[in-house]
Amino acid sequence: AYSIKPAFSERNKLYFSGADAPEAVPSINVITVQENTGSSDEITGLCPQGSHLYILKERHIYRMFFYRQPKIDAIPSLAISRGCYNQRCWDYVEGTGYFMDQSGPYRWTGGAPDDIGARIQNLWRDGTIDQSKSKWFSVVGSPAEKVVRFFVCLSGDTRPKTAFCFSYVTQQWWQEDLPLEIGGGTNYDLSGRIRTILGSQNEKVLLAGEGTLDITLGSGTTR
Repeated sequence: AYSIKPAFSERNKLYFSGADAPEAVPSINVITVQENTGSSDEITGLCPQGSHLYILKERHIYRMFFYRQPKIDAIPSLAISRGCYNQRCWDYVEGTGYFMDQSGPYRWTGGAPDDIGARIQNLWRDGTIDQSKSKWFSVVGSPAEKVVRFFVCLSGDTRPKTAFCFSYVTQQWWQEDLPLEIGGGTNYDLSGRIRTILGSQNEKVLLAGEGTLDITLGSGTTR
């Protein structure tokens, strides 16, 4: 096993392509995120929303936009002191962003973050959730169900098989335990309805909210 990592001097740099040239990224097209938090953490993802690009780090999020030329007037600035585990640990549902970091789930609309995960935050503190496998975690919003699922590994799991689910209508939490590992999910127009589909192991794609026989192991025609 091996990995390819950039030099340490590259860790806070963003390279960008020009208009209509998505595969051309000159080395001079670079923006550096200037850290001013006193805590160095790695960039874990990028999140476009409206006219801004949010630069996600482990414990912070930076906001960036430009007027005419990114090389001249793009200025990343600190937005909030919360972060994001990886590129799959954020989702926007009905205009609201839901994120997950080392302190648990939270939602954010551009102002102060809303710590919706305070009720279950003890699971992050007491070791119930195995944060050493956080690169596999994901967040999947389901507008049809009015639910956001935060997929995590419990202690002893290899990949996420547990989702902590938040109803943003009733503000309630519950836990779903699945028999299959989940790698991530998205929303899809299925027969004229926006449905949530989940990528799972063994080439299985699961459909959320489809009766009581969802993801039942074994033969059959249930989805």
